[in-house]
Amino acid sequence: MTALFQHNVNIIGRLVKEVESGTSKAKTWARFTLVTNTYFHVEGREKPSQHAEWHNIVCFGKVADVAVSALVKDGFYNVEGYVKVERYLDKDDQEKFSKKIIAARLHEVLPHDKPASNEEDDSDIPF
Repeated sequence: MTALFQHNVNIIGRLVKEVESGTSKAKTWARFTLVTNTYFHVEGREKPSQHAEWHNIVCFGKVADVAVSALVKDGFYNVEGYVKVERYLDKDDQEKFSKKIIAARLHEVLPHDKPASNEEDDSDIPF
């Protein structure tokens, strides 16, 4: 496969299933999928609409080792890396394209609706 172009990305999303991993030519790899959501207002609707985008992530070496040992399904993660678009021919000799993110760094983040575990619950404070 031939790479067409690269772009740097920084996305935050939810891990939708367990990380898959393996070794190829003595190099560790891991792949997983993050989903990100975009919310937008549609005129005439009271609640905002939502669009989900699914991102295929691949990483190698030490980053793959971290992905396998630290990423947990339904966790929120920040992935830094670049977009790789590849061109290939399918079984009918039709030209197809695939897009994946090659991860260079992984960070766990806290979802917006979940308080940090070390924060105190101040719901009983009268002011």
